[in-house]
Amino acid sequence: MCQIIKHGHLENRRSHLTGLRAGLVPSRVGTTGQHRDKTAATSCLSARQSANIRILDSIQNCRYNLYMHGTCTELLRNHGLQVTTQRVAILESVSKHPHCTADTVKSDVRHRIGSISHQTVYDGLGALVQHGLLRRIQPAHSPARFETRTEDNHHHLICRSCGHMIDVDCRRGCAPCLEPTDTAGFDIDEAEVIYWGHCPKCRRTNNT
Repeated sequence: MCQIIKHGHLENRRSHLTGLRAGLVPSRVGTTGQHRDKTAATSCLSARQSANIRILDSIQNCRYNLYMHGTCTELLRNHGLQVTTQRVAILESVSKHPHCTADTVKSDVRHRIGSISHQTVYDGLGALVQHGLLRRIQPAHSPARFETRTEDNHHHLICRSCGHMIDVDCRRGCAPCLEPTDTAGFDIDEAEVIYWGHCPKCRRTNNT
């Protein structure tokens, strides 16, 4: 999902497609006679439901992919960037995998469009960051991560054990949310905060 778009709009789109799926699945079996084999009817209905779900999943994924492709293309144009297959694929990849590394993007893009060089991925990510379509996060002792959530001031939680990263809203909301005791003459416009700890999954594993 191109999360640079307002999240509510994207969720509404997903809910609409999910509603289509729900509407095509029968909710109950109509009775055609008192002596109908209920077991056979249930089995038949289950098979029909499964078939409908598979069809709807395929339609939903197709529509969503087309929607995302068109949206990312429009975003590139609106930000003054030339639309290329590689840039669209990179933007879509980061949208699908928030906080991903360049290696993750390269693997995902190669799977989807074929060959792409490491340098092309780095150049594409750099251009998207420079034009405000992506945000680059550089945790200590870790490769840079990328995300499409650029429209607000938020921070991150990172697990020391598994490296899992999640977004956390800023308490203050506006940047800069922290101020040093001495600015040394700097005009400060942002404070990047990363919280480190252990995620619930790793804590459970460590306690067993």
